[in-house]
Amino acid sequence: MLSIFRQKIEKDPPEKETHIFYLINSITDPQKNSFSSLSQIHQDVLDNINETEQFLLLQDEAGNLDPFLFKAYMNEIKAYGPPSPIQVSAEPIHMSAHPLDIRWLDFFLKQTDQNFFLSFNDPAKKNLFK
Repeated sequence: MLSIFRQKIEKDPPEKETHIFYLINSITDPQKNSFSSLSQIHQDVLDNINETEQFLLLQDEAGNLDPFLFKAYMNEIKAYGPPSPIQVSAEPIHMSAHPLDIRWLDFFLKQTDQNFFLSFNDPAKKNLFK
């Protein structure tokens, strides 16, 4: 399972806005009875996680997620931090919505007219999946 989160945070002065990103990469192999995961976090998340309400629980930030689930998850992140192990990166994130195109370190998701292309590393084995 790959879950990428993007959240807008507001800065002072108000015209300075930024987005912070984190990616949860988890692989379960039922045949081998194994599980591995990695939380890939942009440095901006750590820089903003302890700020007050501007990081957490912004109105309308849940997107298409259940707002109660989103609030619970964000409270968990604030209280305990992201799931371990954590890889912190200040590497820039490329993201466009139309067509969907996200690139960040070894994570790649792109939409074309007919297909989706996905590439990422297994967090335990460092194997590249395409």
